[in-house]
Amino acid sequence: MNYLGTWAVSRAFAPVLAANGGGALVNMPSVASWRVNKRWPSYAASKAAEWSLTNALRVGQRQQGTLVVGVHVGLVDTDATMGLDAPKVPAAEVAAQTMDAISRDVPEVLVDEVSRRVRAALSGSVELLDPAP
Repeated sequence: MNYLGTWAVSRAFAPVLAANGGGALVNMPSVASWRVNKRWPSYAASKAAEWSLTNALRVGQRQQGTLVVGVHVGLVDTDATMGLDAPKVPAAEVAAQTMDAISRDVPEVLVDEVSRRVRAALSGSVELLDPAP
């Protein structure tokens, strides 16, 4: 769903945005697109595919004036993460940073310290992306 759902929604809305002079598409690949969670490796793979799709859409939609934004964050405080005992970013903070990025024409949002740290590690050894044992 992370890849195919994003692809389907993007395909449906891209012509509408083009007809109206551009706009913005926002995708949430999250920090999972760069780092595997041992409990859900297939989730991370689907998020990595979504990140790649986001980058491809960014190039493909640029000519029509559509900004494609990839939002990366660790855990967000939502119903889906309610049972997890870990630090979480408030959903309102994710939304605020995303809206700020759109207003400034910024294609990537690194919401929290986790996403910034993991993004920086992408140029390092693969072991830096391995979750703690």
